[in-house]
Amino acid sequence: TMDYAAREGMIVTGLDADPECVRLASRFGTAQVLDLRAPDRQVGEKSFDVVTCFHVLEHVDNPKQILSMLGRAARRHVLV
Repeated sequence: TMDYAAREGMIVTGLDADPECVRLASRFGTAQVLDLRAPDRQVGEKSFDVVTCFHVLEHVDNPKQILSMLGRAARRHVLV
């Protein structure tokens, strides 16, 4: 997804709980490890026009907190 968005001219940022995924994603833009204990501290309110979340919620203990963070981080759209 980051590759596609970057090729379309978007500035992309990736967050992932898996350090290997972060390493791979960093080829396409900024990428960092998501702190699942405090995700709200990593992403500011209305930081992104579009926020996407794929194959994440089924792997976390706090999906409601993650969804809340995604909603706060988006200026316009959240795609889950």
